[in-house]
Amino acid sequence: MLNKTEKSVMWVVYERCKNKGSCLISLEEIQAQIKKRGIKENKIKSTLKSLELDSYFDLITCDKNGKEIFCINLLSKGYAFKRETEQQKRTLIYKILIAAVTGFITFFVGRLLFYLF
Repeated sequence: MLNKTEKSVMWVVYERCKNKGSCLISLEEIQAQIKKRGIKENKIKSTLKSLELDSYFDLITCDKNGKEIFCINLLSKGYAFKRETEQQKRTLIYKILIAAVTGFITFFVGRLLFYLF
């Protein structure tokens, strides 16, 4: 399971690479598109490395006019990222609904037993 920083960086990478499967992106572009502000460049670099180690994408670092550019190729786990996050949301909603229904049933049975005895 990914943490918040990894999810936000992965969303940026996924949106850039989802059609072609690969993209060129710089740290400044990633920082500009991340919803959570204040993430430093070193944190983004380490997050990219950890996502690469988790087999979400292949990462190649290039230098273009003194600027660091990342060449990213999505792997199968990277393509499944959107589906995986949607599945996690559905699972969370399902668990909340089950807890609410069982709470209601418990309350109802408790009141019923109270009136019977």
